[in-house]
Amino acid sequence: MRDLEEELNKVLAILCTSAVAVSVGAFAGCTKPDDGGTHTHSYNYTKVDDTNHKGECKVDGCDAPEITEAHNWGTDNKCEKCDAVKATVTKVEITGATEAKVGEEVQLTATVTGTGNPAKTVKWEKVSGEGAVSADGKVTATAAGEVKVKATSTVDDTKSAEHTVVFEAVEVNLTLAQNYVVLEDKYVDNEDTEDLTSAEIEVTYNGSGEVEAFSKTPEIATAVYSEGILTVNAVKTGKAVIEVTDGDKKTELTVEVATFGLNYGRFMATVGDNQVPQLRVSDSDMRTDTNIYIPGSFYSIDDEAYLPVTEIAEGGFTVKQGKDFVGKTNITSVYTGDNVVIVQQDAFNNDSELKTVTLGANLRVLSHRNFQNCSKLDTINWAENGVVQEIGQSCFLGTAVVDVVLPETITKLNSSIFNGCSELRSIKILGDATIIYGGSFQCCLKLREVWLPATITTIESLAFYFADAENGWAEITVEEATIHFAGTREQWDNLRANGIGDSGNTLFNSNTKNLIVICADDAAE
Repeated sequence: MRDLEEELNKVLAILCTSAVAVSVGAFAGCTKPDDGGTHTHSYNYTKVDDTNHKGECKVDGCDAPEITEAHNWGTDNKCEKCDAVKATVTKVEITGATEAKVGEEVQLTATVTGTGNPAKTVKWEKVSGEGAVSADGKVTATAAGEVKVKATSTVDDTKSAEHTVVFEAVEVNLTLAQNYVVLEDKYVDNEDTEDLTSAEIEVTYNGSGEVEAFSKTPEIATAVYSEGILTVNAVKTGKAVIEVTDGDKKTELTVEVATFGLNYGRFMATVGDNQVPQLRVSDSDMRTDTNIYIPGSFYSIDDEAYLPVTEIAEGGFTVKQGKDFVGKTNITSVYTGDNVVIVQQDAFNNDSELKTVTLGANLRVLSHRNFQNCSKLDTINWAENGVVQEIGQSCFLGTAVVDVVLPETITKLNSSIFNGCSELRSIKILGDATIIYGGSFQCCLKLREVWLPATITTIESLAFYFADAENGWAEITVEEATIHFAGTREQWDNLRANGIGDSGNTLFNSNTKNLIVICADDAAE
């Protein structure tokens, strides 16, 4: 009998162990009670998440594993085993910006509310628009317009919310740290000079295009753009315009390449009621280029800014004898600069190689003897829409000019302005000058055609006196000459009778055998 009982216990133990492997039913392998018998498992259940709970055997020392199973919801939405309350989602809400610009990132937040503490996680997706939404609710756009997104509860996919962000197109900005720079055409290593043959300009750009740089005058300066930096390099003196563009937007940099080796002296000028710093330019022994190009402005270290170059210094480029350097004899051309207002007297006096002068748009005064005895000077380029008003005494005396037109802005002509210009053939005075002073065109032996304004009231003696020095300054005979007078014939007759010096004007005396005078009202007749 005892043997039979022992065998029965063994069978029961085997059955208990096998039940664990086969199912999670009421029986499982466990530690035997003190009496050596078996027990029926009774579990304690606790919530794992909104879907499952876990069960552990109540018997201490039971080696049966935990079980995990779905909640067993009752009619009251409570789990019959773990007493968990069934999580239900009642609403999903989205908060965050509703407006942004293309390229900006908008962070949205989804709030999930409900009963039973449902999971707060949502699934984000784009509904419409040119853009995207990330897994954590960041919205971006690739084009202007509306981007609509949706957040859906991961607990209940019937609960969701939508949100629209309106993206505005970003105004593309393409700007330069500065729009003007002055370089120099060369550099000579010297402790007192700075290498200005190149410059780097910072470029700010918020677009998505490809930025490029083009020099409209590469013979003056070249340009390269790379990674937010515009590098410009001088080639030769002059003015260049660099265009920086992404194909749509564009901006420009003006580059002036000045002659290396010029001196820029700072001075205070009166402008209105204020004293402002400006620059005065002159020559130096560092200069090597024969072409003088004066920039509109030059950088002042003291002011940490570009200052306008408004004056050419008195005698600044004049060739003189003596110990002190004043100027070199090798100047062949001059550009007076965009901002020079006055060329002080004797500025280029005796520059025997000078051939061409180009005057800037803001020039008002050419002072006394500016280009006196520049014997090769044959070309004067007046600025288009210039404002020059006065030509000083003997300004172009002894030059090689041939046909001269004085702009209509010039109202004051001093004496001897073209005295001794042996190649001068014609002169047009378009401004409202009233007096032609003595010596103005004295010894201009080839002058045969003159245009005079109607405002002329006086032509002084010796203004048009033509004498041959080789023959003891004897007055020469003019076979034929033409005067174009902008006034009426009556005005001319009055001028001839009362306003012309009674001697020493070759064109108007008896030695002129065939003087033709054309007045403004002659054509009307």
